[in-house]
Amino acid sequence: MDVIDYSSVVALVVDDDPIMRSILRECLSHMGCQTILEANDGRVAQGILIERTDVQIVITDIIMPRLDGLGLVAWAQTHSPGPVWVILSALDRFEKAVEAIRLGAFDFLAKPLHTEEL
Repeated sequence: MDVIDYSSVVALVVDDDPIMRSILRECLSHMGCQTILEANDGRVAQGILIERTDVQIVITDIIMPRLDGLGLVAWAQTHSPGPVWVILSALDRFEKAVEAIRLGAFDFLAKPLHTEEL
């Protein structure tokens, strides 16, 4: 099995829940990711993605104030097409997962997050 070097990966965690951002930051850090950016909603994430063209992975919640995760993924198709997208949601609805994948997300993970899934 190949070992992946995450040390040079720039990740962005987008969630309005500070505890979830902390959990995700810790998971990514354990994987070796050294640059982990955070946003508490989609609008803040847009600013980061415009500023930081080196972001390689975005992990985002769906339900957030101002701009939700699916809206952020849709916006990114034109404005920030580079990162890999992982959608997190407490919504256990198949149609939301399908919509996320159609918008270009790599994966859809349900909350509560099992860290080994990430």
